[in-house]
Amino acid sequence: MKLYDTLSGKKKMLRKTKDTINLYVCGPTVYDYAHIGHARTYVVFDMLVKYLRARGHKVFYLQNITDVEDKILNRAREEQKEPKDVARFYENTYHEDMKALGVTSVDKHARASDYIKEIIKQIELLVEKEYAYQTDNGVYFRVRKFPRYGALSHQKLSELRTGVNIEEDALKEDPLDFVLWKAAKPGEPTWKSPWGEGRPGWHIEDTALAQKEFGSPKYELHGGARDLIFPHHEAEIAQMEAAYGVHPMVKTWLHTGFLQIRGEKMAKSLKNFITIRKILETYSVQTLRVLFTTRHYRSPIEYSEIQLSEAQAVERRIGEFWSRLRNVKPKLKTDRQYPKFIAAFWKELEDDFNTPAAFAHLFTLISYVNPKITAGALAARDARAMMEFLKEVNAIFGVVDEHRLAEPEQLPSQVVHLLREREALRADKKWNQADLLRQEIEELGYELNDTDSGTSIKRKPRQ
Repeated sequence: MKLYDTLSGKKKMLRKTKDTINLYVCGPTVYDYAHIGHARTYVVFDMLVKYLRARGHKVFYLQNITDVEDKILNRAREEQKEPKDVARFYENTYHEDMKALGVTSVDKHARASDYIKEIIKQIELLVEKEYAYQTDNGVYFRVRKFPRYGALSHQKLSELRTGVNIEEDALKEDPLDFVLWKAAKPGEPTWKSPWGEGRPGWHIEDTALAQKEFGSPKYELHGGARDLIFPHHEAEIAQMEAAYGVHPMVKTWLHTGFLQIRGEKMAKSLKNFITIRKILETYSVQTLRVLFTTRHYRSPIEYSEIQLSEAQAVERRIGEFWSRLRNVKPKLKTDRQYPKFIAAFWKELEDDFNTPAAFAHLFTLISYVNPKITAGALAARDARAMMEFLKEVNAIFGVVDEHRLAEPEQLPSQVVHLLREREALRADKKWNQADLLRQEIEELGYELNDTDSGTSIKRKPRQ
């Protein structure tokens, strides 16, 4: 499998190995409800991990929980609560939302506050190697001492400017330097350290707990949303590689595209976000997961009701196909064409997890098979093989709620006969005659829906 590496700007081969693939994905800062922009990133990595495991890779998926950070402290002041209580409340809501989304692949969620000893040890290494220095306000990393800083975001060190979460401090040696340890302030949680009472900076949490859990400063995959590339992931590289003298820290960096609303990144800071809980009041989990497969994971997605309605239709289309496969009678010889669509599906995923291209082959399969089902021309063994394929796809992507799929209705023989005649007329482009048969079928109490993938039928609701 090839995956696009943000650092090199190239696709790199991820080979099957007997050893464990360590994956670290930056988790949430728990000060508010998670929104569907977060859902996009965490669902994508859930799908990727499930795919890798299904293909025989052993993956250890680690995700942090940032429970010590300025945003949590600000929220605690607003709500007049203890920071720990705020963090625990929103951490719990995050886990509830991930469970609702079917995100079940994470092996460990690691709270930053449980790794203070490891954080202090890593800062001590950086101070010892003169990559870090102390001021009255805390301990800072010397950015210009690390010449590779900026490589991940493809910026030159000489042209860098301060970014988000790089503190302003007149006592710093350089405006680019970022904080590793913050000196204690009244009303904030603090821990003892060689530099006095204080708390960790944002960036150091990730590298300290990753090194502890993986048992090494080097590992295979690191993921997150693309807004974390600079300065957060740049800082992680600088800290880990400087502290332990390793390079590269990570073999492949993976970043998801933004979920946008009206052309802007969906973000709490912009106050344009829609929570996961809110969206699931209207749309199913499967619809949301379908939406995330319709764009490549590195591409942006424009949120809109139209996009969700289209995803809903796709979810329904796959579900209807699944249901129709259950009703195939044992007959006929096996078909030699459908396996190529299945093989093409898996092949597309090998190329940087290209879900839009893969699902295009699934829809081609549906278009090819549906008329055969209608005409009674599909072998039962083929139907079983396609059912197994759909179940494997669903175990990874979660695009169909199997429990909601009703058993297909047994159609009267008269209706089945009319459907087959109509399908033959449509194949010969005899549209007027086909329309007459549609009328006959509708008069018998059924509704038809002609799509690119074939014709679906259901009983009309009783008046």
